[in-house]
Amino acid sequence: MKRRVINEITTRETLFFRDSSPFDLLRNKLLPDLVDRRSRVGSRIPIRIWSAACSTGQEAYSIAIVLRETLET
Repeated sequence: MKRRVINEITTRETLFFRDSSPFDLLRNKLLPDLVDRRSRVGSRIPIRIWSAACSTGQEAYSIAIVLRETLET
């Protein structure tokens, strides 16, 4: 039973940009809104993002790529 539950709740795959919609949301909505809000209040607080349960790191690297691309412009 335990193995069946684990198989049902996990994707058992890790890929760069595995699901495009969360990365599109991060790139096109969340980051621009956050940058705009921080610039209005003059915030110097670091942006922290948590990627839970990433197997080999592609998810975290994908987030870092989006951050770098978005914040460089």
